[in-house]
Amino acid sequence: MQDRETAYSSDTTLGDLNRRDRDNFDYVLRHDAKTYRFATVKDARKFMGHCFDLIMRKCGAKVRPGMDGPRIDRLMRKHNIKVEHREYPPDEPLYQTGMYIYKNSEIAGFVSSPFRYQGQKIELLPQFFVRTTARVHD
Repeated sequence: MQDRETAYSSDTTLGDLNRRDRDNFDYVLRHDAKTYRFATVKDARKFMGHCFDLIMRKCGAKVRPGMDGPRIDRLMRKHNIKVEHREYPPDEPLYQTGMYIYKNSEIAGFVSSPFRYQGQKIELLPQFFVRTTARVHD
């Protein structure tokens, strides 16, 4: 991952930022990501929320049930956290649709949106998958 010294040089271009983001995301996925399987999309979405909470806590922010949007925004600003939901086509070679969580402008975690595995074998039961960097205790 890139050090923070080079993250905000006056000579940094948008292309540099894009390459750095891709490199950091690729590194995080290769070293920290696991894929989990669920029988229903409802269970997969519930797991997404759990993973999001784990990553936010890792970043120092504890979002409590019932917190309204403005309080969550203040909490995220206080801890210098930014959350982006990005959508990509299924054939995108690196990025995946889901939530990208940044702390201090560096990727801190990722939680994919539920997806179906597109493999060669025939599946009799529907299966949904979530890929995440959250440290989930199995």
